[in-house]
Amino acid sequence: SLTQLFQRFRIADLSSSHLPLVLRLEDAKILKSQNDLDGAIMYCKTIARYLCDATIDSDCIERDQICAESLLLCGLWMAQNNVDAGESILTHYFEKAAAMAMQINQKIP
Repeated sequence: SLTQLFQRFRIADLSSSHLPLVLRLEDAKILKSQNDLDGAIMYCKTIARYLCDATIDSDCIERDQICAESLLLCGLWMAQNNVDAGESILTHYFEKAAAMAMQINQKIP
């Protein structure tokens, strides 16, 4: 994974609370490109679940952006591959991602 690679070569300071999540999201994109749909969706769901719980009344725009992107990608990949019912994907992923994007837009000065 990118996180392990960065740690091994000391390319980035992983003490930042958001960098490992960004790398996991990039890992999900790589998994999808390698046709590992289940792994990609699992990574996105994990990131979204973790961040959506942490973003309530959060002022961290970066965290919100990662959460919104993970929700959007997860919903997109699930919809493209008929993993779940369309209505379920719409309410659990796309609507949440849209609401998160609106919150981000309102936080920007």
